[in-house]
Amino acid sequence: MRLSIRFDFQHGPPICSKHGTTIATILKSATPTMPLKSHRSCQGKPAKCRLAIHLNLGHFLFLFHPKVLSMTRQPPDMPRKGIRITPIGVEGFRVIAALYALAFDDPWPEPSVRELLSVPGTWGLIALQSVPPKVDHPDDPVGFILARIVMDEAEILSIGVPPQWRKAGIGKALLSIALIRAQENGAKQVFLEVGKDNPAALALYSHMAFKQVGLRKKYYRRSDGTFIDALVMQKRL
Repeated sequence: MRLSIRFDFQHGPPICSKHGTTIATILKSATPTMPLKSHRSCQGKPAKCRLAIHLNLGHFLFLFHPKVLSMTRQPPDMPRKGIRITPIGVEGFRVIAALYALAFDDPWPEPSVRELLSVPGTWGLIALQSVPPKVDHPDDPVGFILARIVMDEAEILSIGVPPQWRKAGIGKALLSIALIRAQENGAKQVFLEVGKDNPAALALYSHMAFKQVGLRKKYYRRSDGTFIDALVMQKRL
């Protein structure tokens, strides 16, 4: 997760060798109101540091805002190269519905998605896979998260990543950004529901310090007709 500001620069020998200035101290002095708490080494030649909300990977210095580190037990894994995350509104209901159909057994009708995104306080994020630059080729959607905020509580309504894109850090990145956005909009706690038969999701939520606070018996009905209990989980922000 990178800071929600962007600047690019290249540093040369004078500023680094003469004064012994490191990349980290340069960035700290450039962002006095946004203290940095963790970073990873830059591999660029010459070193190029890029701070952005977009999760594009490259040979850049990875910086984590303290808020990010407070959301998880360790700095989040970065999605594979070319993944970026951006907000999506009601105009993207068809994209969300298509991703939902790929990620889950039961399709979500487009009108239902559009109606949900039209509710005040509801918003979404979408993960996009950037292809080699082509003017006429849009990015491919590879994941989404939907959430809503009411007063000081946020709820994760749905998070989905198609099977072929799983285990790439996309779900974790979507959830990390959603938690920060919820906190910035006044939420003090976040709730979600997850099926007991979803070990991957349970592992993610545990990693992000969610705790079980309730149980809904036979809450989900799977495509084979079986009913699955849902765990109600909470995280304080």
